[in-house]
Amino acid sequence: MIRLLKIWLSLNLMCCMVFGQLAYGGPHQDAMKLLRQDKSDEAFELVQSYLKEHPLDPQMRFWMANLLEKKAATDQAFDIYLQLTQDYPELAEPHNNLGILWVQKGELLNAKASFEMALKDAPNLVNAQENLASVFLLLSKASLVKAQTLDPQSRAIPAKLKSISGMIEQFSNLSSAGIH
Repeated sequence: MIRLLKIWLSLNLMCCMVFGQLAYGGPHQDAMKLLRQDKSDEAFELVQSYLKEHPLDPQMRFWMANLLEKKAATDQAFDIYLQLTQDYPELAEPHNNLGILWVQKGELLNAKASFEMALKDAPNLVNAQENLASVFLLLSKASLVKAQTLDPQSRAIPAKLKSISGMIEQFSNLSSAGIH
């Protein structure tokens, strides 16, 4: 029951944010416009300024994390996504983006958990589903590499590694890093 209440409150918050943006425009629409126009520096200034007065705004915090990623400040982006997943665990996108950063850190089990959390509340989030599949491939490869160190004489493991590596390469060719 408490979970349903939290979901209901979160949906109301998101509806207020969306309808507020549509009805009143303002900083949210301005930030979205700048992001669409790829004016990252201007968007960064606007989002940063807005967050000084509204530090808990989830949408602006999410955009700030995205902008920090573009500026290669991934540790700061990571912290924001992590805090968003704690403050709003029902929002899928921060979980997905956090998972991407976990992959970049080589923390595949944490990435897997993040993608699964994203899919828990948004089972149709295609990016999270694809990212989870990519992580499963990377975990499979890591497991096979470990198996090969345990049994270097195995004839089956190299063939499996080659197959998994080929799939990983195909995934990587579909997007910049296979994870998005």
